[in-house]
Amino acid sequence: MPRVADQWEPLRQSLAQNVDDTSDWLINGPLHLSSSQVDRYATEAKDIITGTRRAANGGKPSDATSGATVIGGRLLRGAASGLRLLVHFLAALILTLVISFFFVKDGSVMSDWFLDQLQPSTATTLRAIGTRSWITLTGYVRGTAVNGLVNATLMSIGLLLLHVPLVPVIAVLTSAPS
Repeated sequence: MPRVADQWEPLRQSLAQNVDDTSDWLINGPLHLSSSQVDRYATEAKDIITGTRRAANGGKPSDATSGATVIGGRLLRGAASGLRLLVHFLAALILTLVISFFFVKDGSVMSDWFLDQLQPSTATTLRAIGTRSWITLTGYVRGTAVNGLVNATLMSIGLLLLHVPLVPVIAVLTSAPS
C-alpha cells in the first residue's frame, strides 16, 4: 500500500500540468486572453483565497481591511464552519451507533430496571403498553419491507419489459422505505 507522502509529488506535478493546460487554453482557446491578463486573474484569485490584496503601487499586499481580505476571511470562515458541521455530524453518528448498540444489546435489562423503580400496578400497565407498542412497530416495519419488496419486484419486471437502463439500481431505490 503506497504511503500518502509518496503521493504528494505526482499530485503536485499533475496540478502544475493542469494549471499550465488551463492557462494555455485561456490564451490560445476561444477567449484569446493575453498572458498578462491570465497572470493578473490568477494573482487576484490567489489573493482572494488567501485573504490578501495587492496594491496597485508595486504589487505589495495592502492593508487588512481590503475587500479581498473580507472575501478571503469569508472563505476561511465558511470552510471552518463546514469542518465544524462535519465534526458534529460524525460525533452524532458515533453517539447514535453506540447508544443504539446498547439499546439493542441491553434494552430489556434497562426497561426491567426502569419498571422496577415504579409502583407494581404502574409497572404492569407500562409493560403491557411497551409490549403492544413493540408488536405494532415490528409489524409496521415488516409490512413496509414486504411492500417495498413487492413494489420493487413488480416495477423491475415492468422496467425490464420496457428495456429501461439501470433497473437494479431503480429496484434498490424503490425497495427502500420512504
